[in-house]
Amino acid sequence: MRKKIVWIVLAAVLVIVLAAAAVLYPRLSAKVAPSSPTVPAQTQEEGAQEEESLSVQAEPEQAADFIVTDDNGDVDMLSAHLGKPVVVNFWATWCSYCVEELPYFNAASKKYGDSVDFMMVDLTDGYRETVESARAFASQRGFTFPVYYDTTASASDAYSIYSIPMTLFITPDGKIWHSCVGAITEDVLEQSIEALLEQ
Repeated sequence: MRKKIVWIVLAAVLVIVLAAAAVLYPRLSAKVAPSSPTVPAQTQEEGAQEEESLSVQAEPEQAADFIVTDDNGDVDMLSAHLGKPVVVNFWATWCSYCVEELPYFNAASKKYGDSVDFMMVDLTDGYRETVESARAFASQRGFTFPVYYDTTASASDAYSIYSIPMTLFITPDGKIWHSCVGAITEDVLEQSIEALLEQ
C-alpha cells in the first residue's frame, strides 16, 4: 500500500512539473532573444531565387538610426551619413554567406565610394565576434571598405536582425529604398547601387 502511495505522489508531481513547463516555456522563450543572428540555411539554388526576387519597397520606410564605433573606436551613427546614398551591410566573420559576398562590397566601395557611403556593420558581440577578430579578418583579406562595430547591438536591435548577411539600400533622405536578407551577387549589388544613385 505504501509503495502505491509513493507512486501516486510521484506521478502527481510529474504531472504538475509537465503542466508548469507547458505553461511557462512559451512565455519565457518569447522573452529570450537569440544570442546572435543565424546564417540562413539555404542551398545555392534558394540563394539565387532570393536574389532574383529583390524588389523596391512600394512605400519606403524611414531608416532607423543606430550607433556603432569605427575602426578608430570613435562613435558613428547612420544619420551622420545621410545626404548621400548609404549601403548598410550586416555581417560577421563566422557567416560563410557574408564572407562570400564581402569581396563584392569591397569592389563596390572602391568604385562608388565617392558618391555612396558604405557602412559594413560587423555584429560584434564580444564572444563569437570581437573587434580584434573582425579587424584582423578584414586586414588579412585586404578589405578597404569602412568597417563599423555593433558592440552594443544598437544596429542589430534597430533592424531586428535575425539572419545575415542583410543589406539595406538607403536614399539620401533616409528612406529604405530596398533591403535584402541573404547573400547577393556582384551584379545585383552593382545594379542596386546604380538604381539607388538615381533616387
